[in-house]
Formats: sequence, structure tokens, C-alpha cells
Amino acid sequence: MNFLYLNTFMNSYFIVWVVLLLIAIIIIMRNKSDYEFLNKNYWQFLFEKWKVITFFVAVICISAAAPFSNDHTWDLYDSILISVVTYFVAPWSVGVLYQSFKRKIFNSKLFVGFIILLLPCWTYDAYIYFRDGYYPITWFTNVIISTGIVITAGLFWNLCWTEEHGTEFAFRIDNWPYKTNSPVKKMLIPMFILMFPIVYSTGWFVYHYFW
Repeated sequence: MNFLYLNTFMNSYFIVWVVLLLIAIIIIMRNKSDYEFLNKNYWQFLFEKWKVITFFVAVICISAAAPFSNDHTWDLYDSILISVVTYFVAPWSVGVLYQSFKRKIFNSKLFVGFIILLLPCWTYDAYIYFRDGYYPITWFTNVIISTGIVITAGLFWNLCWTEEHGTEFAFRIDNWPYKTNSPVKKMLIPMFILMFPIVYSTGWFVYHYFW
């Protein structure tokens, strides 16, 4: 009985987030000009050299750690898939959420930003669902962990440095998101601070696998 209830809940949760995602897509398509990720400026901002390099380093490390995690839901393919989705959406969603709350603008764009923030989490859920044929029982833990990782990644890839503002989060600057060609050496301390939780947690899995 408990299993039946849990399975029904999982299927309902799956349907709910698919519907929410479809609503977000409809909103985006009806108001394309409001969504920066549909503009080339966002992609120029996202593909600054240091961001691309750190993305590939992160993918390699996370993928290499997967076999040592003792977690059957963490494999090479979802490591790459979720990393790519996170890289594409995290900087935008974190920036939009910050700006919306700062300006106290609670509209459909805020809704879309929140849905996009959860997209890597739901991508993982969908991957496991279609790979194994059932919804992962770790869904709630994944919501918490994935959201924390996406926020951290969004902050990390929003780092920038300008003569006027020094080291700053790009979404706090009026012309966000625009490419700044920020010198990495000016941002090393906040970069290491933001990297630490991910590096530590990944290292923890590997350490416990061997010891």
C-alpha cells in the first residue's frame, strides 16, 4: 500500500513539473524579447574563454568521480547531460531571480526563472526515469542538492571584473548579460570560494569509496 501510494505520488510529481515546464515554454515563446538567453549577447557572455575552460574542467572531474560514488544513479551520461544543462541555464536563472527580488517585480519572468533553476534537477529525474523505468526515490534529496549546485554555478559563471565595479556578479550590473572579458587573476579568491563546496563534496565521494 505504501509502495502504491509512493508510486502514485512520484507519477503525479512528474506530471506536475512537466506541465510547469510547458507553461514556462509557452510564456517564453509569447514574450521572446524578455528572455536574454534568446539573445546572442547572453551566449557571448556565457562563452567567455574562462567560463568554457572551467566548464570542461568541471565536467571531467564530475564524470571521473561518478564510478567512485557508489550511487547507481550517477553515471557518465547524466554527469555530462546535467553539467551541460546547468552551464546553459544557471547563470541566467540566478541573475533573473536576483534582479526580480531586488526590484520587487513578481511576474511571469520570475516564474520562468524559478522553473529554469529546477531544470537540471528535473533533467536528472527524467534521465533516471527513462533509463530505469521508475522515478528515482532520491527525488527530494536531488531537489535540495541540485538547487544548491545550480545556484553556486550561476554565481560562479556570473563573476566578472571591471574597472568601475571591481570583482562583482555580472547580474548586479545594469548591462547584464554582456561579455566583459574579465581577467581571471582578479577573480581568483571568489572563484575558489564558490568552487570549494562542489570540489569538497565530489572529493568526499571519492575518498569514502577508497577508504
